Amino acid sequence: MLLVVLSLISACGKNDLHGSRATEEAAVYSALINEQLEVPFSYLMGDPILIVNSTDYESVDDDYLYDSAPSLKRDTLEDFKEINKESQLLDIPLSLNKPYDYISLPNDDNGWIEFSEKYPKGISITSLSKIGFNKEFDQALVYMAYYCGNECGLDTIYFLVREADIWRVES
Repeated sequence: MLLVVLSLISACGKNDLHGSRATEEAAVYSALINEQLEVPFSYLMGDPILIVNSTDYESVDDDYLYDSAPSLKRDTLEDFKEINKESQLLDIPLSLNKPYDYISLPNDDNGWIEFSEKYPKGISITSLSKIGFNKEFDQALVYMAYYCGNECGLDTIYFLVREADIWRVES
């Protein structure tokens, strides 16, 4: 009987200790975006925050990531690469300190005109990758890009850690 109980506990794994992957993704996205809202003159100043409804990621050199985040575990980076091989729908409910909308990017001039009319206070458009986690779900990697016109934008990969069930940006 004890062997069966131990087998069931180990089959559940550590990933189930903190809920589903979607729950953790929502927590990481929310923590990251809310932290960026606190930055003066943030790219997220518009109202509402506009988030592209499909994931995006630009490849970065592994050595750069390990240099920038020395405590980054290999399984976190491997999960990040694997989960971002293809774009995926992004529609997770978030807990943000400002209103937000998931949007599809317009594909022609008329679409951009309609977009501008619908979001006159939209300053930038934010694109996110899927999140890579380590096996313990206490590290996360996420790519975030901001677009605010043809010659305005920024992209960054953020390394987050969970401490006492709170996600925070480490580097």
